[in-house]
Amino acid sequence: WSFPMDTVPTPAWNASSVEGPAYYRGTFALTNPGDTFLDTRGWGKGTVWVNGHQLGRFWGIGPEQTLYLPGVWLKTGVNEVVVFDLTPPAARTMSGLAHPILNQATPHFPQ
Repeated sequence: WSFPMDTVPTPAWNASSVEGPAYYRGTFALTNPGDTFLDTRGWGKGTVWVNGHQLGRFWGIGPEQTLYLPGVWLKTGVNEVVVFDLTPPAARTMSGLAHPILNQATPHFPQ
């Protein structure tokens, strides 16, 4: 199946657990927005939007484990992140890092 990924999807949000592909939505608050690297370790294979901007694709096998998030896409106060993941994530959290994680394989990634 083909999913349109050029804009942020607006599915019927449901807080229940899922076993297959799913969209996840969360928020985070900032007092001083700036460039960061979004840590995608713990997630499987998918794509991320932040405040309506498609940030990029990720895959747990690497080689990168972070996505660059320009500070101009962030705002003071509440920001929204939407994640589409083809597999259930190990953890439903992400964090911003000061430096990227590159060339790091994830040997335990489920195939």
